[in-house]
Amino acid sequence: ITPDTIAVDLTPWPNTKVISDVHSVAFRADSFDAVFCTGLLEHIPDPTKALQEIWRILKPGGIAHLEVPFFQGHHPDPQDYWRWTLDGFRLFCTSHGFDELDAGVHIGPATALTWTLQDFFGCLIGTWKGSAKVRACFNILISPLQLFDLFLIHRREAHRIACAVYFVGRKQTSPKRAPQ
Repeated sequence: ITPDTIAVDLTPWPNTKVISDVHSVAFRADSFDAVFCTGLLEHIPDPTKALQEIWRILKPGGIAHLEVPFFQGHHPDPQDYWRWTLDGFRLFCTSHGFDELDAGVHIGPATALTWTLQDFFGCLIGTWKGSAKVRACFNILISPLQLFDLFLIHRREAHRIACAVYFVGRKQTSPKRAPQ
């Protein structure tokens, strides 16, 4: 985080500068040149309202960088509600006043596979005494599979089973369809 970065969170973490609900952020409209929203939209009840807030606080022509899960295991923080395909996330963002600058795979298919295997075997051993140790050992054994993402993340087909996707968009100065 840079000195000019304003970290917003509902929970007071060490680098958090503003405590706020993303559904109604305490900033004036057209205040920011850029907004980064990573690992958040899946955890809130109304991601549409959050995207509208991001659009509202961005200056005209401002940039939004957004990351969301697709093929990713359940991870409550405190809840876990949503998943997006790359096509679905592009549609979500462009239909709410953003022109696409870039979009693609943020975390690759190998990570999706290891996450799924960890959860699968975690379910199998979940009732065993000492399962946390067994699961940790298993995770160490399969984690090298994630190195395949170095090669897979840029492949055209990677979005079909990506762990997470991203969208970078510019706030339309005159939206084709005003965010509602």
